[in-house]
Amino acid sequence: TGSYNIAIGDSALGAETDTDATIAIGYQAALLQVSAGSAGDDTGSTVVGHQSMRFNETGVSNTYMGYKTAYGASGQNHSRNVGIGYNAHLSVTTGTENVVVGHAVADALQGGGGNIIIGSGAFGASQVGDANVIIGADACDDSNDTLSSCVIIGSGSGSAAMAEEANGSVFIGRSAGGAVTSGDGNVAIGYQALDALPTGSKNTAVGHQ
Repeated sequence: TGSYNIAIGDSALGAETDTDATIAIGYQAALLQVSAGSAGDDTGSTVVGHQSMRFNETGVSNTYMGYKTAYGASGQNHSRNVGIGYNAHLSVTTGTENVVVGHAVADALQGGGGNIIIGSGAFGASQVGDANVIIGADACDDSNDTLSSCVIIGSGSGSAAMAEEANGSVFIGRSAGGAVTSGDGNVAIGYQALDALPTGSKNTAVGHQ
């Protein structure tokens, strides 16, 4: 009973019966999506890639492009995300309003929302995070805790195992804050700024190294 849908590829949009305005292109793209509302409701999702958004069931308004982008997990639902890249946002379960772009970027991230994560391997270990801006190859790639409200920009910046206690950090520059694991409110701006400080709070370092 759905209208204005496009499904191209073996099993693409394979479970859907009612939705409108979904585009699914690729083997098992949006495989398990089923409309959350009444017949004819728009889900408004665009899904392109081999097994992209395979497990999402009732989530809406997602845009995913890439091999196994937002592959997800059985029985989970996520909405209003943008994911572009090979294995980008691979493990998403309940995350909302995230923008994730790059090769294997945020591939462990399951929940959380309001994150902007751009760069190959960036934010690659954390399962939950909120309201972070993380940009750069391998930026914040070893944090495995619930990290929130951080701005981390630069290749390898914030690349230590940052814990929740490091919330609110601002690291800008290649390898800036590269050793910080805990301590809130630190600001490091410049190449390798604050890269030898593993712990401590409310420090400000500006300049080359």
